[in-house]
Amino acid sequence: MTFLFEVVIHENHLMLRLLFLVSFLNVAVGQDSINIRDLPNKAVLIGELGKPLGTLVTIEGVYTLSSIEFIKNRPCIMVQKINDEFIQHRLQIIIEKYNFYDSLDLGVGGTYRLRVFETGSFVGTPRAVWDEMNINYPVGFHFINKVKVMTVESINKINWLPQDFLGREACLTGNAININDSAGIEYPDGILMLKE
Repeated sequence: MTFLFEVVIHENHLMLRLLFLVSFLNVAVGQDSINIRDLPNKAVLIGELGKPLGTLVTIEGVYTLSSIEFIKNRPCIMVQKINDEFIQHRLQIIIEKYNFYDSLDLGVGGTYRLRVFETGSFVGTPRAVWDEMNINYPVGFHFINKVKVMTVESINKINWLPQDFLGREACLTGNAININDSAGIEYPDGILMLKE
């Protein structure tokens, strides 16, 4: 399996930030590798939430069922906020109940605040097994990350506002307007006038 990692030095530990899955299992000569016994003492895996796997995080977003092919119809959250910071990149992550929940009982399309930790595992069957059995199977051995839910709370729909992105790049939606020959964007809670 090939992953794209970002290498970061953090508190005297080498950290590997998993950016995204590139392809299924393909072991090539010269590929970087790390022994699993070196985790977590020599390397820390950073999840999609931007924190080391196993770190408690508060996320907010919309509950949905996955549209990603190899995890289709699995319970997911489309994350909009991580630890009170808005995000705008697409981040859909599988959610699972932690041991003390009977069920999560979430409604598709509802917005929730969840206290979670990110984890993951390798699943599937290595491509070499299918090849040896002369079976063409499209999904091989791959890593899937997910969050385990500690607490859940139903909240109001999240609306992004310009002030939520001060000093950061943002993509805002609204209606284009013109006031006294000055361009602006009208959004539900106000107007953002654009400078030249």
